[in-house]
Amino acid sequence: MSDYSSSSNQDISNLQKDKHDGKVHIVHNEKISVYVPPDEKEVRKLMWKLDRRIVPLVAILYLCSFLDRVNIGHAKLAGIIDDLQMSENIYNWSLSIFFAGYVIFEIPANMFCKLLGPRIWLSIIMVVWGVIMAVMSEAKNGAGLMAARFFLGVAEVGILYFWDDHYLACATTLGFAFSADRRAERGFHYAIVSFIGMIGYILLITLREQGAAAKYVAATISCCGAFPLIPLSAAWNSNNTGGHTKRAVSIAFVAGIGNLGGILSGQMYRSDDAPHYVRGHTISCIMMGVNIIVAFILRFHLARENKRRDKLTPEQHRIECEGEDLCDKNISLKNELL
Repeated sequence: MSDYSSSSNQDISNLQKDKHDGKVHIVHNEKISVYVPPDEKEVRKLMWKLDRRIVPLVAILYLCSFLDRVNIGHAKLAGIIDDLQMSENIYNWSLSIFFAGYVIFEIPANMFCKLLGPRIWLSIIMVVWGVIMAVMSEAKNGAGLMAARFFLGVAEVGILYFWDDHYLACATTLGFAFSADRRAERGFHYAIVSFIGMIGYILLITLREQGAAAKYVAATISCCGAFPLIPLSAAWNSNNTGGHTKRAVSIAFVAGIGNLGGILSGQMYRSDDAPHYVRGHTISCIMMGVNIIVAFILRFHLARENKRRDKLTPEQHRIECEGEDLCDKNISLKNELL
């Protein structure tokens, strides 16, 4: 009995002696095994494995999601307004109501994803989404179309989205996302792509009488500015939000706010402003300018907070580290911006 106690005490003594050496010690069957954190090469190998398995699937899901989202525009060209005998106003509301479902259920969907796990949750969402799409094909009037579009937005909430269908905009999105990730900087990248988008919308307004080619180039530039904002804002938000639950809610909240634009766009781009849609382009241009201002304000705030944390004395550091569930108030975490 005394030998066992001596051995156990020795194990505990060794554990206490080495608790600050940067390693995790696990006591099991009177032996201490040491967990060594993975080095940079091992982490990079693991991340590449995850990327190979997850990103292609997510890209396909988003492609299906985006095709579904834009098909309503193709349906208009094919005569859906006449077929369902609805007004232009009802058609515009059928565009907006899709994003209403998106915004309302964004946070609950992320919580369910956390509860059930992506494997189960995404499988459920894909089945529900397919059923709603099939039912929407049986819509007989504008009210039926609006109901189907609302629930379609609810279903699409659960799908992770990342890429777009324009090759150049896709390349720009990936390029800025890669650059921002490599440099651990989001603010300037966010402001730059917002400026590109603003230029695109300005060109759409000023070149509206210059023919299809000029407008196509301007539209491409605006897409190259608008699309990279999605991964940049998602990463900037999630990387600066601590705690799994808080991060899940935060991601859903930001995505929900972003999709409010879908509700507004159906009312901004109306047939009475066709074919140049100056009103819609002007509002979009202004919002890009607001993006730039907000990006610089947020970056300044995070830089100031990082400097404050760097100047803390050991005693101040100890006090601020007290408590549980500190989330992003954990001062050992650096806000990602530089």
